[in-house]
Amino acid sequence: MQRRDGGAPIREAMAAAGLKIDALAAATKAVDPAGRGVGRATIGFVVATGASARERMSDRAATLLADALGAPVERLFAPDDISMPAEYASTSRTGTTGAVETGTARKTRRAPRSSAEPLLTLAEEAELIGRSKSWFYEMRRLYPRAHATPFPIHYAGKSPRFIHSEVVAWMDAAFPMGLAA
Repeated sequence: MQRRDGGAPIREAMAAAGLKIDALAAATKAVDPAGRGVGRATIGFVVATGASARERMSDRAATLLADALGAPVERLFAPDDISMPAEYASTSRTGTTGAVETGTARKTRRAPRSSAEPLLTLAEEAELIGRSKSWFYEMRRLYPRAHATPFPIHYAGKSPRFIHSEVVAWMDAAFPMGLAA
């Protein structure tokens, strides 16, 4: 879930309940059926306003925070699918439209993915072009985003994804003489 209004509702609820970060961490432990609660560091990141602030946290942690504060979770957090516009859901390394400075944290806005082709997993793309998975990791390392011909890779979370036509076009541009088998 994503915090609302930069965490302001969470900070207001903490002030209304008279809780600091340590006390809130203990309160989440008390309301957690598993007894684990939410750590002080996680709470600190979600209430922070500077460069160390985190916008997202797990549904479990958001629910525990809301329960410990006695506030509806919807008042403090928004579901991720509502909070992030679809045109920015792609985290393509090659499709940036520019950077937006927010305080000291740098956030990059990504261009919408216009391709109708599906995003393929590493194993699927490796099978299609006849290369090993390690070859993809090596190309990502050798041809980073700052390179003249950056390797076309997209991410679904931390998982690399590929658009076959982009990989083929990149291979043609990066290796005009072809690749040795």
